[in-house]
Formats: sequence, C-alpha cells, structure tokens
Amino acid sequence: MTTMLTIISTAFLSSYLTALFAAKRYRDERLWDRKATAYSSVVNALRKSIRYAECYLDETRGHLIDEVGHSEQKLNEAQTAREEVENIFDIQFIFLCEEAREKLEYFLYNDSHLHGDFGGEELAEADIEKHEKLIRELMTITKSDLSMMPISLKKLKHYVGIK
Repeated sequence: MTTMLTIISTAFLSSYLTALFAAKRYRDERLWDRKATAYSSVVNALRKSIRYAECYLDETRGHLIDEVGHSEQKLNEAQTAREEVENIFDIQFIFLCEEAREKLEYFLYNDSHLHGDFGGEELAEADIEKHEKLIRELMTITKSDLSMMPISLKKLKHYVGIK
C-alpha cells in the first residue's frame, strides 16, 4: 500500500514539475520572440528612414533612378519611418532593454547633430550617419540582450543575422 502511494505521489510530483518547467520555457521563448520582433521592427524602420535621405541625395545630385516611380515609392515608404519608430518605441518599449530604450529616446528627441548652417545635402548625410550609427549600436545591444535569453543558437543567428 505504501509502495503504491509512493509511486502515485512520485508520478504526480514529476508530472507537475515537468509541466511547470515546460510552461516556464514556453514563456521564456515567447518573451525572446517578442524581444526579437521588437528589435527587428525598430531596425527595419530605421533602414526605411535611411532610404528617404538616400533618395533625397540621389535626386539632388542628379542621379537617375532606373525604374519609373522607384524614387517616389522610396520616399513614400521612408516618410512614415520615423513615425513607425516612434510607434514601435511606444508600443514595444517594454521588450527592449534599458540601453536600447535610452539610445532610441536620444535618437528620437535629440536633433543636436543638425546644424542651422547645413544645407539640404549636408543634413541628409548627417541624418544617414546618425541612423547608421544607431543601427550598429542596436545590433550590438540586440546580440547581447537576446543571447542572454534561453533560446537555441540557430534561432538567435536567424534573428540577428550572425553568420
């Protein structure tokens, strides 16, 4: 009788712990996916924003665009990019680490890189440089933040572009 009770209680305890650990792992992986999506959305929006400045530079320097409407399409995509970064920051800020949030706040609300005596091309070049610097910093932050999460290396490589 006591042997049967021991077996039943052991089976119950082991199944309970297995379910508990599986649920924790699921929550951790779900959080990792949400973090990866937040970082990737921010970087994609920043890249769209770079397209606007690049398109402006192409047009001011007289470079011809191969496809008709290509320039207009790039401009339309990129004009909403800053708003997209702000929306992502507002909605998914909880999934970004503190360092990434600080970098994005500085990027969104500090225009000290823009000087009043800059012309249009200089402003566009400064804007591209600011965006590219932020993307590099975010990629570094992303790699370190996502590598701390319990997830497979293969999935990490897929999200952050490690080769």
